[in-house]
Amino acid sequence: MRVSIRRLIGLSSLITLVACGGEIASVPTQVAPIPPPVEGAGGSGGAKSHGPVTSDVPPPVDPHGLAVAAAACWFGGLWGDALGEAIERKAMDEMRCLTVSRSVWGGEDRGHFEELRAVNPAAVADLMKRVGTDTPVGKELQALSEAQREALEARRAGDRVKRDVAREPEKLTSDEAAATAALTSGKALDALLKLDDGDLTHEAHALGVMTAMERLDRSRGLPKHLKVYAMEAALQSLFGIAPPAMPDDATKPLPKGAYLAFVADAAKAAGHAVPDSAKTPKDRESLAWAGVLQGISDKLKPDVDAISKDTPLADVVGRVAHRLETQYQAELNALGTAKPAAAGKTPAAATKGPAAAPAKAPAAKAPATTPAKTPATTH
Repeated sequence: MRVSIRRLIGLSSLITLVACGGEIASVPTQVAPIPPPVEGAGGSGGAKSHGPVTSDVPPPVDPHGLAVAAAACWFGGLWGDALGEAIERKAMDEMRCLTVSRSVWGGEDRGHFEELRAVNPAAVADLMKRVGTDTPVGKELQALSEAQREALEARRAGDRVKRDVAREPEKLTSDEAAATAALTSGKALDALLKLDDGDLTHEAHALGVMTAMERLDRSRGLPKHLKVYAMEAALQSLFGIAPPAMPDDATKPLPKGAYLAFVADAAKAAGHAVPDSAKTPKDRESLAWAGVLQGISDKLKPDVDAISKDTPLADVVGRVAHRLETQYQAELNALGTAKPAAAGKTPAAATKGPAAAPAKAPAAKAPATTPAKTPATTH
């Protein structure tokens, strides 16, 4: 059931600080709810109108704060989990997007709200006007929006073909094969990770790493054949690992062992190879995924201290990095595998992104009762 906008407004004082340069703004708790779209009103071809709004004058904003607020909106649950939001998770996710919507369009408009969440190009264009296109913040936000839209299209492609993988785990239907193009697309993600944006370079890199992490997470529930396609762009951008050779006909079975070998190779490229003591395929897969997550943590840590503390982003990045590291250690402990001496550090050759001295994650930790939204170690 959708949470009412009136209820979201009551939570807004917890969120609006990101759009106001770190200052918590006072927001009325009694604001009219977002009206539904009006069929056939306005525009050409009977397009839906966004309907009336409570105010058509957007409030003043800090461009950088607004850009980070947009990132918080698009990351949704990952952002809330990192901050330890144990209750009202869906409401808080929607509140983050509502905060940006109000800052851009000046009212509680359901149409704009939904377009923003969907990373609609027209909505992003309006957002860019508020942030400024020819600025470092604008460059970062444009690159992030393109990477998020690319990830959303990959997610939709995966959702269309999710099924009972036990029924036919190694063979794709023609519809599933057609989804591989969106699943493997990674041009925008790679551009975000490599963005040279002055003082915001580390910030953009961290946003790119978390976008890649989410794409890996969303490979869950797919047949192994499709997992390889869904993981391909993220692993190649993060660790420079090429995907395994795939059948020319995507409906043909995946070569036996190719999926596990791909994940194990990724863990090795991330600097955390699967220990030789792990013998069974299940244990090797779990440790391979844990190694990938630790590699992602390694990539986030150098960004933490270089990110401005004027918004919650540095805190979020630090918490995500810490939780991934904790997850890796928990997997090693659960399988009774001592941490290999060579796995404690990531080789310089495996670390991509802006150069920086390794930085420690913030001391603050999210509550242990709220697990991070990260890729499961067993897919």
